[in-house]
Order: sequence, then C-alpha cells, then structure tokens
Amino acid sequence: MSKIDFYSHLASQPCRAVQIFMKMNNIPFDYHHIDLGKGEQKSEAYLKVNPFGMVPAIKDGDFCIAE
Repeated sequence: MSKIDFYSHLASQPCRAVQIFMKMNNIPFDYHHIDLGKGEQKSEAYLKVNPFGMVPAIKDGDFCIAE
C-alpha cells in the first residue's frame, strides 16, 4: 500500500479526527503541515491540492478528497 498525502493543521478538529482514524486503522500517510496562521491554505501550491483552500485534504495519486 502506498502512502497517502495528508494535509492538515492539528488545531482543526476535523484534521485530528482524520489523523486518528488513519493511525488507528494503520493507514500509512505522509503528514504535510498547513500553517493556517500564515495563510498557507491559500497558497498557490496548496490550492492545486484543494481549490477551496480548506483542511484537511487527502491525496492518493491523482485522487484528492478534501473538506
């Protein structure tokens, strides 16, 4: 199983819920911290992952699901 890219900020309750779910179910993931205080969720690079600029977002290859 390949690792999932997980974009998150731990101050977000939905992000924590997704992270807990993936850890409890042994789903391998690469954690990408999105600093909401610095506005990284609105950066050009992150908007390519999630055009709505919200966290969490999960990307598996070309497939992406987001808040």
